[in-house]
Amino acid sequence: MILKDDTLILIFGVALLVILIVLYITGRQKKKSGEKVDTQSYIPVREIRDGIIITEDERYISYLEILPINRETKESEEKRSMDLKYKRLIDIAPEHWQIKCTTRTAQIDFYIDSFKKALKDEPSLETQDMIDEHIKFAKGEGTQNSIEKHYYFIYEYTTKEDRIGKLTVEEIVEKIKRNNEKLANAFNSVGNKVLMKSDTPDYDTAEFLYEYFNRRHPEHQTMDNRLDRLERDYGLAYSSEGLSDLPLLDMRDVLAPRSIDNSNPEYLIVNGIYQAHFYVQANGYPAVMEPTGWLYQLINFGLGFDTDIFYDRKDRMDTLKSLRAKGKWLNAKAADISSSALNKDKGDAAEIALDQMKSALTNGENPYDMAVVMTVYANTRKVLYDKIDALKDAAVMLGIGISSCSQFQEEAYISTMPFAKLTKKMRALTKHNITSNCIVAAYPFSSMTLNDTDGIIYGTSTATDSLIIYNNFDTKKYQNANITILGQTGSGKTFALLTLTERMRMLGTQVFIFSPEKQDEFRPMAEALGGEFI
Repeated sequence: MILKDDTLILIFGVALLVILIVLYITGRQKKKSGEKVDTQSYIPVREIRDGIIITEDERYISYLEILPINRETKESEEKRSMDLKYKRLIDIAPEHWQIKCTTRTAQIDFYIDSFKKALKDEPSLETQDMIDEHIKFAKGEGTQNSIEKHYYFIYEYTTKEDRIGKLTVEEIVEKIKRNNEKLANAFNSVGNKVLMKSDTPDYDTAEFLYEYFNRRHPEHQTMDNRLDRLERDYGLAYSSEGLSDLPLLDMRDVLAPRSIDNSNPEYLIVNGIYQAHFYVQANGYPAVMEPTGWLYQLINFGLGFDTDIFYDRKDRMDTLKSLRAKGKWLNAKAADISSSALNKDKGDAAEIALDQMKSALTNGENPYDMAVVMTVYANTRKVLYDKIDALKDAAVMLGIGISSCSQFQEEAYISTMPFAKLTKKMRALTKHNITSNCIVAAYPFSSMTLNDTDGIIYGTSTATDSLIIYNNFDTKKYQNANITILGQTGSGKTFALLTLTERMRMLGTQVFIFSPEKQDEFRPMAEALGGEFI
């Protein structure tokens, strides 16, 4: 049989198409198997200049690390003052900003070092033994029960004149630095201190990003280790080509995680650590927002849970027009839907929400889109699922609707990077209309975690499962040093006082105890610590 040229071309074309499809499927299977993923391609950083991140798509990103306060220790009047000042901060904030709340195991080396120093200076052998035992106790507890929380205010710098290219890169960087000073002053007025960068802001920013992309694990490598290895690799590569001058290191090589396994639709494995993402549904937010409410509970959920909150300011007049159109649509729809009680309640609630939003905007509040994304971390798959179950149970208790980012974990991973930008899909799924007063009510920079650098261990917080390291004599943080110990008879009040006294004495604090009724209980400790019993 003889085939015509056109037939041969057709057969050849079909065969080529089949080969291409097979190659594509094979490539996808290799990617799904976690065999090799170009981790550098996930990093959008082009350069860091004076601590400012410049991305590949010409966006300018800056961040401030905000030290939290314990809002619940404040008086009502002080809270109201904080709210007013935080509202002013929101009014001067950029258009697009992200609040990143991270948790990790606390480093209590500072605490142990203070007791090691006390051990060297302690003349009493019996007290030395006590200090040595306490150091062992602190090391054990610190590994398991100490949590550090870090809060970052991250924003994209944009102005109309910058967008059309009137400013140079140097001018934009200087404007951002001045803007950071203004924001830092605003946070200070609220009561939150801003952790200032050192004399090497580029290094500080790179280390912040490196630690984010390379979470600690058994084989953790510091950024300095990574830089040393890259310089060796670059040197070998260029010397083999007969070149002596090394180029600047590619920021993607410096920051990228060692491995990303995206083979499972329910989670990613980044540097050997399992992580899954969830988001608050656009219609899953509670009707009322208040400090220490649902958002506070999510942020302070515990070790292995990070929360990202995104805010995008909208134009007030455009939003009002949209709301009026939405109101007409609701009224038109109400005539068609069933008159059942359920539908009526839903319609009434929607109309009330629209009326409240319109009233707020008419009275001068600014409209925002809000989005909340949560990341769950664990060292094993089983622990990850246990934490996910705990998060789901908590969401039900808090009355919020959350959904898994299953099938699009990579998009969630990219969205939660510290670059103040959600992907289009994540934005569509999560955005929720709020006003500036709602942002004030969702104030996030509060924590019950106490980790004073020069304090003593008081115990473990029932709220955070974290060690409480507290220095009640720090007058810069606390109004007075008074402590009250309450409890039923036999619950351990005296033992708690003995423990605190012992630890204060270990650090060289002079302690006086007036207790005529319980002198026999305090005498042995006084003698053991080299004190005097009168």
